[in-house]
Amino acid sequence: MKRAPRSLFGIVAMFASAQSSSLPLTFKAPPQTPFATPSIDLGNGQAIEMSHGTTTLAFVFGGGIIAAVDSRASLGKLVGSRTTDKVLPVTRNILGTMAGGAADCSYWIRALSARMRLWELGEGSPATASLAAHVLVGMLRSNRGLSVGTMIMGCDSAGEPCIYYIDDSGACVRGTSFAVGSGSPYAISVLDSELTRDLSLEEAINLALRAIQRATHRDAFSGGYINIFHIPRGEGWRQVARVDSGALPNPHQGKARHQATQVQGSET
Repeated sequence: MKRAPRSLFGIVAMFASAQSSSLPLTFKAPPQTPFATPSIDLGNGQAIEMSHGTTTLAFVFGGGIIAAVDSRASLGKLVGSRTTDKVLPVTRNILGTMAGGAADCSYWIRALSARMRLWELGEGSPATASLAAHVLVGMLRSNRGLSVGTMIMGCDSAGEPCIYYIDDSGACVRGTSFAVGSGSPYAISVLDSELTRDLSLEEAINLALRAIQRATHRDAFSGGYINIFHIPRGEGWRQVARVDSGALPNPHQGKARHQATQVQGSET
């Protein structure tokens, strides 16, 4: 049995049928080094460490894939933004999430998007999530020293929903459910107890909402809005909910289901 990859920016919680990618390893990996926290050099040997954190999750269910994220961006111990988009489109059928350094994540996912759109124009067919994941991990393996943790999700060549966890260490793991970021232990506890394949779309949305809300309640680096996306089988992705986590009731006061605010429209 292969060992699960080590996350360099937080805790990666994985369960269900996660397995190592079949991508052949043709490089010699450098020794593992502790994650380098970004910092601002003030001179005279002084620096401000810019700690960061997030909560992102994705899972496969009978109706496709659900992805949910918070929207807080941290600047050290300060909140830099509460409206950061942590789900980025790769193509009309593939999504990527970001955890780690916002600049690194957004740059490399957008670079991946450009490559995949050019590939689709050249081939005349939609790219698969498997292809996108392997292209991204190849780019990250060639550019070390980054702060990137992402999930790439969509359908494979057989039309089956799939999710890949990829990070700056060169890890590439396929699975049916992941939670990534500093708030992932809290989110995964909710998913682990209630996730099943036969959830309806409404049940899946509410499960994702409660999982992210639990993380925003406990993790100081997670918060803002909860954005939820759905990728149906064989269709393009769409955002299905956007909820202000601060307006939700305390998750520890009962087990009431929260009604998500529906969002119309999809990206093409």
